[in-house]
Amino acid sequence: MRGGLIGRTARRLSHILTAPVQVVYRKVKRMVSPESFSSKVLSDVRKGINQKKKKKERTIQDYFSIGRYYVLKRFVYFVMLAAVVLPVLYLKLLHPILISHFFTKTMVINSPEMIGYSGNVELLEKDGGTMIFKGKMEKGRINGKGQLYTYEGALLYEGNFEMEAYSGEGELYYENSDTLCYKGTFLLNQYDGQGKLYDEEGNLVYKGEFKNGLYEGNGTLYFADGQEKYVGTFASGKPEGKGTLYDEEGNVAAKGAFEDGEPALKEVALTDEEGNVTYEGTVNAEGEYEGEGTLYEDGEPVYDGSFVGGEKEGTGTEFDGESNTVYEGDFVNGKKEGDGKVYAASETAAETGTEASGEGGAGISASADVNGTSGDGNINSGDGSTESGESGNTDGSSGNNTGTDGISSAGDKNEGTGMPAEGEESEPEESEPEEEEISPGEILEAKKGELLYEGSFIDGEKEGSGTDYDLEGNMLYDGEFTAGEYGGKGKLYENGRLVYEGGFTENTYEGEGRLYEGENMIYEGAFVKGRREGLGKAYDAEETLIYEGSFKSDVYEGEGRQYDPQKKIVVYEGSFIDGMYQGAGKLTDVATENLLYDGEFYRGQYSGQGKLYHTVTGNLIYDGGFLKGRYYGSGKLWDENGNLLYKGDFVNGVYYGRGARYEASTGRILEAGQFKNGILTQPELILNFTEDEEDEEDEGPLTQTEQTEVPGPE
Repeated sequence: MRGGLIGRTARRLSHILTAPVQVVYRKVKRMVSPESFSSKVLSDVRKGINQKKKKKERTIQDYFSIGRYYVLKRFVYFVMLAAVVLPVLYLKLLHPILISHFFTKTMVINSPEMIGYSGNVELLEKDGGTMIFKGKMEKGRINGKGQLYTYEGALLYEGNFEMEAYSGEGELYYENSDTLCYKGTFLLNQYDGQGKLYDEEGNLVYKGEFKNGLYEGNGTLYFADGQEKYVGTFASGKPEGKGTLYDEEGNVAAKGAFEDGEPALKEVALTDEEGNVTYEGTVNAEGEYEGEGTLYEDGEPVYDGSFVGGEKEGTGTEFDGESNTVYEGDFVNGKKEGDGKVYAASETAAETGTEASGEGGAGISASADVNGTSGDGNINSGDGSTESGESGNTDGSSGNNTGTDGISSAGDKNEGTGMPAEGEESEPEESEPEEEEISPGEILEAKKGELLYEGSFIDGEKEGSGTDYDLEGNMLYDGEFTAGEYGGKGKLYENGRLVYEGGFTENTYEGEGRLYEGENMIYEGAFVKGRREGLGKAYDAEETLIYEGSFKSDVYEGEGRQYDPQKKIVVYEGSFIDGMYQGAGKLTDVATENLLYDGEFYRGQYSGQGKLYHTVTGNLIYDGGFLKGRYYGSGKLWDENGNLLYKGDFVNGVYYGRGARYEASTGRILEAGQFKNGILTQPELILNFTEDEEDEEDEGPLTQTEQTEVPGPE
């Protein structure tokens, strides 16, 4: 029994051990069998389909019996495969990586081992000899961080390598010495970039930029004691360009331009015949101011800054002769050009709106009052003054006063209609300037050193963007300049408050802009030569719209609309001339918001053909001619209920000439003929027609020869 059990166990163990070998044998046999390729493919497909169909093991044949246990065949195959594959993967992939990164391999320089090797190495001169390199290799070449030693074992270089050359950050030492020679960046074994160079005693020789192993760019040379020897720019290892040379005591030996290592400029102190210093600084070989220097007048500096070819060039500062700064900024060819600032020179040396030196544009002081009738805010070029032109629309209306015999008398003054009373001429009123004129160049008291202008210059004048300040330090103008004057887009201020923003030309408002009073806008629209001209909108002090339409020379002219600021309704729509109603227009009664008049105007009064309406009922009460606000010429008169009262001729608002009076209730003629001053003087036969019947029979007015002569209006 025991022998049989041992035999069975041995057979099972043999089967387990040989099963994988048999499987491999069968696969190899199939691969080398003469079966066609198609048969192999079909066989593999069938096997794959069967494996897909077989979701789980179903019989004992799917397991290996190991002792008292059954082990899944697929698991056994997987374990055996892993036992073969994992060691191969480790030896081929993981082991070299681990060795190269975490272990250092020692080899002899130029040995076959170096070929294609990547990782950390120690290169020896020979077996057991001196180490000459320790660091990174890549594909058999020194590449990356490392340390290079002499054959005597002294450190020569520590830093980055690229293709066996010093490249990148590194430190180079004197041979067979621990003294640092260079610290900085390298490129192909040469100093290149920022670095520091030392002598064999360890003293700093140079700090700055290198290129191809030579000084190039900005840098500093030092004496052995650490004192600066030269500070400036280099080219090809020598001082070149702008720099300063010092002696061993720290005194400036040369300052300015250098050429080929030698100063192109020399320090001088020039004096006049009386021994007063006129210039301190550097001059070129021709004796011209060149580099940095200071000009003097009467012993006081007037300019300190850069020179080129004897002219101010670059950055500098001008003074007033009392050491007060009047300008600091850029110069080109002796003139202000670029960015700069202008300051008040002394307590009494500031000119209004100008530079203290007298250069630059004149200032502007402007205010604007646009309240429907006045037109302030015109600015004169350079004089900073304001002009005011009260044009004003005149008041008046056609308010009807019923007199004797029911005759209406038109033209009595009524506020808000834009019409004067009878006999009044509506002339534009000229107002005095609201501000005192300030002429350019007038000397005013200013704070010493107060900033007057900050911005750009071209050819000595303000040009481009800049900001003017008044004598109290408040912003006066901020915007664009052209040839020293306000030109382009800008903002004008008065006592620090914005009064205008928009276009400028030669110090005057030009183009589109906005006027302000206090915090509110009082006008927006077009300007021509400092005056409102073109389309625009006027607002009152509360920024309520009071007019929109056309302007000319600061007054309403052309088509426009006038608004009531309280009710915000249109009170007049039509034509304006010289700020007054003139031409065709419509007038609205503010109280009732009903149409009051529709017709022609002249100088703010009803003149020409028009229609007058009752402000309450809205009924037409007069249709005919007007002159100076009164009925004149042929017309018809109705009462407030629309009943005809009179048809005929008028002079100065009364019946005068041929006409007929009607009974309001029946429309029948009460009297007809020639009227004078409202009284019938030459009666005519009354046929008792109504108005419509009369129109059919009417032969028209009397001819001129038939009419009684009447005086015309005064």
